[in-house]
Amino acid sequence: GAARTRGEAAGGAGVAAEAERTLEGVQYEMVDSEDASLVGEDVASDVSGGGGDERAAVEEEEKEEVIEMTAEEKSSSEALRQLLVEGGEDAAAISTRTLLRFLKARQYDPERACMMLLGTLEWRDTYRPQDISIEEVGTEVLRRHSYFIGRDLNGRPLLAVFSANHNPNERDLNTMVRYVLFLLESATRRMIPGVWQISLIFDYENFSRANSDLTLIKELVGYTSNHYPERMGQTYLVNYSWTLSALYKVVKPLLDERTSKKVIFCSGIDELKDHVSTDVLLTKHGGKNTYSPQGLSVGLENL
Repeated sequence: GAARTRGEAAGGAGVAAEAERTLEGVQYEMVDSEDASLVGEDVASDVSGGGGDERAAVEEEEKEEVIEMTAEEKSSSEALRQLLVEGGEDAAAISTRTLLRFLKARQYDPERACMMLLGTLEWRDTYRPQDISIEEVGTEVLRRHSYFIGRDLNGRPLLAVFSANHNPNERDLNTMVRYVLFLLESATRRMIPGVWQISLIFDYENFSRANSDLTLIKELVGYTSNHYPERMGQTYLVNYSWTLSALYKVVKPLLDERTSKKVIFCSGIDELKDHVSTDVLLTKHGGKNTYSPQGLSVGLENL
């Protein structure tokens, strides 16, 4: 099997401990998996593993997509597909979009991208994220700290996250990690052709240090960096404190430019409307959407 290692989030060198605690709530969004300076070099990424049916389920949203590629993307993807064939994989079952996500994560180096992809196939066979059920993570579902409200203007599944509803003293680490993976897997299966990322609205209303959970963030960064590259679209922050905004300006130079552009501090609710339809935005965010999840629901019916 291919070697697999866990990527590690880069520490905010030179940033005070207080800044680190305050920024815990957004670290996961700021660390993007394709940034080689922030994650390990030999980590695995997301593509459906296991049997053919499982691959088809995760890649279904991409099968009808017609992709215009640069000469580099075309030659690199062809080389990667050949390496997969030589490694005994059914390369035809893996979409071109998935190949491109791996290649971008490894600066279009086919051999390194191949290691990532093979590692993920092995990981998915072992960990089985595609088999996580909503009942298994029901305790976190009922805390109502995150649920899908629709799609943004680019067609990406949009997850609303209410940071103040998370209590690190009440959560089970493994269950919380599997809950996040359940969200990612569920959103991926519901993506429309031409869409391969999700977006998030992070609402920091009433958020305090008591809601910070660095242990969870480090765990999530490991999994998402290793197994879900290029899945993050945009992250919109609302109702944040001036402290968080000021500290982000300190941390931003440490981030990859592509990553930092994906984090948007919305100074006012109206700014969200540049990215999300008012029919999708919740009423508390200035929209018309009155959705509130009931029972074991995370809003998948909105996708």
